[in-house]
Amino acid sequence: MAEDVRVRMYAIQENEYDLLRALTAFLDDEVHFVEQYLEVLKEAKATWVDEYVPISSQIRIQALRYVKDNP
Repeated sequence: MAEDVRVRMYAIQENEYDLLRALTAFLDDEVHFVEQYLEVLKEAKATWVDEYVPISSQIRIQALRYVKDNP
């Protein structure tokens, strides 16, 4: 009986290590996703058209960005 308990204990302990590794990998994937999502949001904000800026100024700003990004 004691041997059965010991075997089960080791099996549970090994499963904990596997679950911890899986959870760590999952958290790493989540962090990577959030970092990519943040970059998309930053890019969207950087190219956002401000409704309070006159259209002619918006066109000028976009042209300057284009020139800056395409030397």
